[in-house]
Amino acid sequence: MTSSRVTTRTSPPPGLPKFSFGRRGFSLKDRDVYKLAVVEKAILITRDHHTNSIGGFFETYLKLNRQEEEEFYRELGKMDQKEVEGIMQITTSWHEKGRAEGIAQGIAQGITAGQVNLLLKMIKKRFGELPAEVEAKIRVLNSEEIEKIGEALFDLAGIDDLKKLLPARN
Repeated sequence: MTSSRVTTRTSPPPGLPKFSFGRRGFSLKDRDVYKLAVVEKAILITRDHHTNSIGGFFETYLKLNRQEEEEFYRELGKMDQKEVEGIMQITTSWHEKGRAEGIAQGIAQGITAGQVNLLLKMIKKRFGELPAEVEAKIRVLNSEEIEKIGEALFDLAGIDDLKKLLPARN
């Protein structure tokens, strides 16, 4: 019977500086130089492929702090313009994806906030001022919960009926 062993790479791919992916044991220069070297190699590998998975890898395992990021861009300035364009194409896609996700999240939060405000106005018009704890519970509702209460609002006899519809949260 043969046993299968999983081996772990103890040295980097050819052409890349040696270090551990962990946060310990390497200097500022090692991290930015390593990221730059990996990006250069990634460009060679991904010239004809989609780059989102590469961007995800870098942002997960090689995220740089502000000082490291500055050094990264200084190193970029020393490179051939064609290589820099390839690197910037990858990093631009990261920024665009992050921006798009941020915009979508902001829109969703804005819509929910608008729904909450409208629901509170309708409830107050129907029942008058609300106890602070009821208003606080309404302010944290999601869109589905807001819609459910909005549809039931004119069938409710009073604030006690409204309280029964509010979800219990810890």
